[in-house]
Amino acid sequence: MNIFPVSVESEMPGYVEAKYILGHAYLKNGQPDKAKDAFLKVVNAPENEWTKSAKWHLVLASLQSGDEQQAIQFLDEIIESNYDEYVDLAKRLKADLESPWRVLVFD
Repeated sequence: MNIFPVSVESEMPGYVEAKYILGHAYLKNGQPDKAKDAFLKVVNAPENEWTKSAKWHLVLASLQSGDEQQAIQFLDEIIESNYDEYVDLAKRLKADLESPWRVLVFD
């Protein structure tokens, strides 16, 4: 079921912002794969005010879909690109995801 049927063309003013908002809607509605598609369109557009946040939300969507390796890849990209407000968060989350303590199972 497509609950967001509206199409926005890439040449239209507001395209990037619309895709960013659409990504949030998909993420909030438990559709992480569609959210990733929307956020990737934002990230792949020319650098804009939504790029950094969209990259962070790609991490969250990847985790929500259970793809930790992809999330780590996006975290590495955030760390390497030096997105000021997200670098520390990315480093901490990556350390948590790669922690050996995380995989221990207690009976």
